Amino acid sequence: MEIAVNQDNDVGLSPCVLDYLKIGIIICHRPQWMIQYVNLPAAQLLCFGAGKLAGKSLLDGAGNINMSMILKKLLDSPPLTEVVYQQGEQAWSIEWKEWLPEQAIVIIQKRPEVMLKKELDAILDCLYDGIWITDGQGVTVRVNKALENIANIDAGEVVGRHVLEPRDEGKFSVSVNWLAIQDRKPVTSLDEYWSGKCCLTSSIPVFNDQGEIWRAVATVRDITLLQESYTELLNAKEQVRLYRDELDRLEEERQLGGEFVGNSAAVQKVISTVRRLAKVDSTVLILGETGVGKDVVAKMIHNLSFRADAPFIKVNCGAIPETLIESELFGYEKGSFTGARREGKPGMFELAQGGTIFLDEVAELPLQLQVKLLQAVEEHTIFRIGGIQPVKLNLRIIAATNRNLEEMIAKEMFREDLYYRLKVLPVSIPPLRERKEDIPLLVNHLIKKLNEKMGLAAKRFAKGTVDIMSCYHWPGNVRELRTVIEHLLVMVEGDTIIPDDLPSSLRRSAGQESVVNIQPLKQAVQELEKKIISLAIKQYRNSYEVAKVLQVNQSTVIRKAKKYGIYLNNI
Repeated sequence: MEIAVNQDNDVGLSPCVLDYLKIGIIICHRPQWMIQYVNLPAAQLLCFGAGKLAGKSLLDGAGNINMSMILKKLLDSPPLTEVVYQQGEQAWSIEWKEWLPEQAIVIIQKRPEVMLKKELDAILDCLYDGIWITDGQGVTVRVNKALENIANIDAGEVVGRHVLEPRDEGKFSVSVNWLAIQDRKPVTSLDEYWSGKCCLTSSIPVFNDQGEIWRAVATVRDITLLQESYTELLNAKEQVRLYRDELDRLEEERQLGGEFVGNSAAVQKVISTVRRLAKVDSTVLILGETGVGKDVVAKMIHNLSFRADAPFIKVNCGAIPETLIESELFGYEKGSFTGARREGKPGMFELAQGGTIFLDEVAELPLQLQVKLLQAVEEHTIFRIGGIQPVKLNLRIIAATNRNLEEMIAKEMFREDLYYRLKVLPVSIPPLRERKEDIPLLVNHLIKKLNEKMGLAAKRFAKGTVDIMSCYHWPGNVRELRTVIEHLLVMVEGDTIIPDDLPSSLRRSAGQESVVNIQPLKQAVQELEKKIISLAIKQYRNSYEVAKVLQVNQSTVIRKAKKYGIYLNNI
C-alpha cells in the first residue's frame, strides 16, 4: 500500500514536484526508518517499485542496495551524513538530513564522476611515467603509482600539500609544476630524486576559460637505466673505436709491409711520399743503399694502390743469369730456342698483369735489355722471344737500385732515356745511420718478429746494448741489423742480451766512430749534438729535465730536437 504524502502536516512537499526531481527522495519516520514516501527517481535508482517500498524499514534493505548497511554506517559514524556506494560500474551518493521532527529525508543520486575518477586513477596507475598534478596554486591534487615508485614517496605524503614543501624536504630538487605555474608555459628539466633516480620531468599548465591556471600536469620519466645504457653505449663505442684504431693500425702495418718501422722525420717523410705515389699509376724509381728496405717500400706502394688485390711480382735483375734474364722477363714462344718449352712460357711482365712488377737492382740489366725495358715503360707493350704479336701490358713498373745511375750514364753503362723514364716518381730511402733514433724501435720490432718466427723464448736487450747499437754506423743498414739480432737471439743463452754479447767489431766500431770518421768540423759538432740530445731525451723523457741536465733553456731543447728530427712523443 502506497502511503500518501500529506503536504500540509506530514511531508510538506507535493508528490508531483518530488517525482519531477532528477534525484531520488525517500522520506522516512525515525527512529525505525519506516518509509513514508518514495519518489519515482528513487524507485528507479533502487530498481524497485515504489508501492513495494512504502511501509518498509530501510534497515531491512531496499531494492538492490543494502540500505540497512549504508544507514548503519551513517548512524554509527556521526557526524557522517553521506556515503558513496559503488556497485559494478555504477556509483551513488546517499545522504540523509533531518526534515521534520521524527522525520528524515534520504537523498540518492547517481555519481558518474566517482566512476570517472576511479577510471582515471586506473589509467594513470597503468602509465610507466610518473604523473604529478597540482592545482593552479601549486597544491598537489594527484600522483600516480609510477610517481610513488620513482620518487619513493606515498601519495598521502604529498596530496593536499604545496608542491614546494616536499621539495624543501629534499625529496627532489626542482619542481617543474611550480616553474610552469610561475612562467605560465611548459617547462622541462632534469631532476634527481632522493631515491637516487635521475628523471626527465616536464610540466604543462592547463588554463580555464578565464585564462587562469587550473592545473599543472607534470610527467616524470625515470632515465636512470637510460643513462646507464647510454654510458654503456659510450663505453662500447669507445671500445669499438679502440678496436677499429687497432684494426686500422694492423691494416696500415700490413699495407706498409710491416717492416718499414720508425718515427724519425726521415721515415715519416718516406711514408708520406709513398702514400702520395700510391694514388697514381706512374713509374717509380726507389733509390737507396743496400739493406735499407727498397723492396719493402715497393710493396708498400703496391698495397696502398688500387692494384693491391692483383699480383706483386718481384724480380732481382742481378740474381738472374744474363743468358736467361730476357726470357724470364719477357717470356718466349714455342720453339724459340733449343731447350724451350714446347708450349712456350709467359714472362714476369705477363705474370704481373693487372698488378705491379718490381725490378730490383735494375742497374744490373744488360744494355741490350734496357732497350726492351724502355719500350715496356713507354708503350706498355712487350714482345716474347720469337714472338711477332705484341703483348699489351696493364701493370705498374717500380724499379730500384743502390747504384748511382747518373755515374753509370756518364760511363755509358746505363741508358739515359731509360733513367728519365724510370725516374718519373723517385723515392730516396735514407740509410740507417741517418735515422739512428729509429734503432731502438727497430730492435724491439725485429726481436718480436724473429722470436715468433723461430719459436724462441722471449729475450730482451739491455738498455746499454741498444745504446751501443744506436751508435754503430750500420753499413749494411736494416739487413745487417736483422742479421745481428737473429745471431744474438740464437747464440745468447740468457734472457737478457748485454753489451758484452755484441760482436766485438760492432762494439769497437761504435766506440770509435766519432774519432775515426773524418768529416767537416761543423757537421761533426751537429752529429754529436744530435746524439747527446737524443740520448738525454731517451733517458729523461721530459724537456724540462733534459734542459736542466744539458744546462740550456727548455725552448732550446725543443728547437734543436725539431731541427734534428727527434720526436718528442713523451715530452
